[in-house]
Amino acid sequence: MLMIIDIPTGNNMSMMYKNNHFCLIYSTSRWNNYTIVYMIHEICHSLFGKTNVEHAIIEFITDNELRFLFNKDHKYFMYNDKLVGHDYLYDLEKEMLPYWKKYLKSKKDIYKFRNEMLKIFKK
Repeated sequence: MLMIIDIPTGNNMSMMYKNNHFCLIYSTSRWNNYTIVYMIHEICHSLFGKTNVEHAIIEFITDNELRFLFNKDHKYFMYNDKLVGHDYLYDLEKEMLPYWKKYLKSKKDIYKFRNEMLKIFKK
């Protein structure tokens, strides 16, 4: 995987995938350590499929847990009273949260967890 990072001065943010290469163009920061959380979020897309359930798992891993680790913040889905992640995943993630918390206490493989969630939340 090739990653090219360009940090422009504008307020745009986008990503491109082409021939298994990944290019991230990033600008503004939403919280401390946002850049690394966002980069790992995008890298995780190469480890999972494209369903909403899998995207929600990526957001649990990065936008929530990794953000908690870096910033000592422990409020799921919100930061400074603003939604973290994609709003179209919010309701699904609220439903998945009890399963996620149980998963974190287990020693289960993330892919086993994903498979269970795909069966439970066929969306």
